[in-house]
Amino acid sequence: MSTDDKEMILAELNKLIDQAEQEKKILRVIVMFDSIDFTPNELREHNAKGEFIWGVVNWHLIDPADIERELKNVVEKAVKNLDKFQSRISIAFNKK
Repeated sequence: MSTDDKEMILAELNKLIDQAEQEKKILRVIVMFDSIDFTPNELREHNAKGEFIWGVVNWHLIDPADIERELKNVVEKAVKNLDKFQSRISIAFNKK
């Protein structure tokens, strides 16, 4: 990527970061089959080190409450899976 391209991408990304800051949103990027979430300041810090300088089409502004709900759902599902597993093991090995 040329320096001019990088500067243009960074200028557009900074506008999005400013918008996220004003709207109190988190910036999310999808990589492979996962996502990475950044506060506006975290993304600025990474950008200053030359990291995560990707076009704005790659980024989504997310309400922090939505992320909190997602994480709570993951925890609830994990607890249910653990309970099921412990029950299966208890039955299989006659443990109490």
